Formats: sequence, structure tokens, C-alpha cells
Amino acid sequence: DPAYKDQIGNYRPVIHYDIDDYTRRGMKVGREFTKQIFGLLGVQDFTYFDPKDPTYLEFEGEGFAYDGAGHLVGTHIMGTTRHNSVVNKRQQCWDHTNLYLLGCGNMPTISTSNPTLTMSALTFWAAENILEDLNA
Repeated sequence: DPAYKDQIGNYRPVIHYDIDDYTRRGMKVGREFTKQIFGLLGVQDFTYFDPKDPTYLEFEGEGFAYDGAGHLVGTHIMGTTRHNSVVNKRQQCWDHTNLYLLGCGNMPTISTSNPTLTMSALTFWAAENILEDLNA
């Protein structure tokens, strides 16, 4: 089909990709959770999904966008000793006990999904540890 040729006339691959309802529902749950967090924090939500975006989709009356991405993890890895990691399980640096490193860099490995929820959980965990240390 000539519609599927690249700029120099070679046929290009045509990939049909879809997101199943389970995944769409997960996107909706994540979006609802985000709205709750923003509401609790009293911050304005500027999230916008452009219907013209090729990754735009609708599920149960709400628009979303899905995008692939790469995430660097393990750059300041969490581990069990100072010899195999930069931070301990509390997200606290081994070499500087008053320094906590947060983000996906703490994650020793990554799953096939976006690491945002795991990173958020580790960040909340670190915040609890910081508060505990400040109150000690």
C-alpha cells in the first residue's frame, strides 16, 4: 500500500496497537487518585490531554493519553549495605546520615510499567523516616 511508504519510497512497518480495558481502567483509577491528591493539597490541576494527540484515548467519558517512555533507575541504588548501594531501605545515604535521596534512582530494578507509583511510595516512606529522625 503506497500510503505506508517512507520519505524515500520504502515500505514502512504498520503497527496496530491498542490498550485493553483493564489498562484503561488502571489509567482512570490513577487519574482519580491524582485528582484526590491535588484536592487534598489544594493545588490546581493543569492536566490536559489533547484529543489531536495520536496517543489520545477515551475511557468511560474521560480523555487520557498513553505514551511509552524510558526511565533511568538505580543511579543511587537502594541496598542492604554501603558496599552494594548508595542508600539504605530508609532512602538515607550510607555516607551522610542527614541526606536522603529520592526518586527512581533508588530502585534496584524496574518492572514493565511506569515506576511513578513505586517512586511515590518510596518518597512517602522517606518523608516518614525524615520526620521520625527530626522528632528523635
